[in-house]
Amino acid sequence: MFNKSKQNNSEPATPRPAVPESTPTTKAESPAPAPKPVANVASASSIISAALNVTGNLDCAGDIEIKGTIDGDVKARNVRIDESGKVKGKIVADSAYVDGTVRGQIVAKNVALAGSANVRGDILHESLSIEAGAFLDGNCRRLKEADQAADQPQKERKEPAKPAATNMAAAPAG
Repeated sequence: MFNKSKQNNSEPATPRPAVPESTPTTKAESPAPAPKPVANVASASSIISAALNVTGNLDCAGDIEIKGTIDGDVKARNVRIDESGKVKGKIVADSAYVDGTVRGQIVAKNVALAGSANVRGDILHESLSIEAGAFLDGNCRRLKEADQAADQPQKERKEPAKPAATNMAAAPAG
């Protein structure tokens, strides 16, 4: 019924491959699942958890989210410091969002301080937003102005203009 042939019991049975290796299969095979895309370094996000304390500098090619404590400088494409996060050092990024505590300079194109942010240090930025309730103790300067000031020799820097003295005495009528 199934076309089975009887084998001679005196010879040992040798298994035959169902399909020889050299002949291609004509049987319809289901397509293999598509491979998962490899994470792009630029889009990968690193997370420093709330239970982690790091002493040393961090240099990340992608994004970094800080929920723990960093005692050192942080350099990344995008930096996010959560409410529980603390950084004691310089932050250099394209974008920095601070919801936690920073003790040091922030250098980023876009800087946003959330209402619970606590920053003690200077901020060099192109764009800066500060929500009500945020604490900032430091100077804020636009990046282009800071670059220009750094390019000028110390002697050539102009002193800030002082307001002109005004005479408040009334001029005689007439």
